[in-house]
Amino acid sequence: MTARLAVDKDVALGNLGHRAPWGLSGARSYCCSIAWRVTRLTTEPLMFAVIRTGGKQLRVAPNDRIVVERLHGDPGTAVSFGPVLMLGGGSEPLVGRAVPATARVFGEIIAQDKGEKVLIFKKKRRKNHRRLRGHRQPQTVVRVTAISPSGEAAPAETPAAAPGPAPTPDTAAADAAAPRNEED
Repeated sequence: MTARLAVDKDVALGNLGHRAPWGLSGARSYCCSIAWRVTRLTTEPLMFAVIRTGGKQLRVAPNDRIVVERLHGDPGTAVSFGPVLMLGGGSEPLVGRAVPATARVFGEIIAQDKGEKVLIFKKKRRKNHRRLRGHRQPQTVVRVTAISPSGEAAPAETPAAAPGPAPTPDTAAADAAAPRNEED
């Protein structure tokens, strides 16, 4: 995927005119207040998919962070989302039966959270009956790692080895020759 970033020309050149917010006539103060507005221009279309999970349909692309209904797994666990409803990013999108049955979306669990609190208030008038309850829906935050039309998982990223002192031949031989103390 090749992408380039470009600064919005109107903001960069100060050609805002009547579009400046809060009645500002000068674009300089507008530019200083929001710094630079950056838009992404792509040379090739980005791959995206529409998936169904937790009773909802979501449009996802690689490196998106999505919040879905609770999925079992610890942070760092890889997950895959089953039926892909739509694939896009090629010459034209694939919808319905045109989507390969093996298509999958792969992701990694980032966190297990709870949603915003929802208050449930029940009242029966003239009876002095009031009940207030709260609920926080369990949610999972997932980062989409890959979209695969063939259903094959992308090769896992191997973290770089932690830089440390390289073992010298003397210490490596001494470690190998040292007796190991195995206790259960």
